[in-house]
Amino acid sequence: MKESQYIEWKETWRDDCLKWICGFANAEGVVLVIGRNDKGVAVGLTNVAKLLQEFPLPEVKTPVETPGKMLGKMPITPPVTPPVTPPVEVLVRLLGQAGALGNAQIRARMGLKDRAHLRERYLDPALSEGLIEPTIPDKLNSRLQQYRLTAKGADVLAALLKRTNS
Repeated sequence: MKESQYIEWKETWRDDCLKWICGFANAEGVVLVIGRNDKGVAVGLTNVAKLLQEFPLPEVKTPVETPGKMLGKMPITPPVTPPVTPPVEVLVRLLGQAGALGNAQIRARMGLKDRAHLRERYLDPALSEGLIEPTIPDKLNSRLQQYRLTAKGADVLAALLKRTNS
């Protein structure tokens, strides 16, 4: 196993490792191995159990044993679904419940009057995050235009509903 964009080795735990963890969590996710030097040699850790107990990630609880050495192996993955702003969350929930809706229908159900406000705070962010899509992509300004959830939007909705029900 070599270091790569998905595997990082650190010889010892230092507070600057938290910067690496934040970077990894914003990427595709990696495994951080503490107790292995840059050449890949297991140098081990002292007091690894205490380090893993105090570590900020809840899924990291078990040290990894290699011949004669103890290492801390930490999977770091990004959130399953990205956080969404409250207005986008409301829109995703509405479209998940009602199905495809047009601009006027969305405003009526949300109690909004201003088209620009709906576009700037709700539609544009949800479109740019890929959570919703227009039903008539070739005619974005059509009076018949409606918006529906994408597969990514359905995943976000499922995560929101799971969070609400737990």
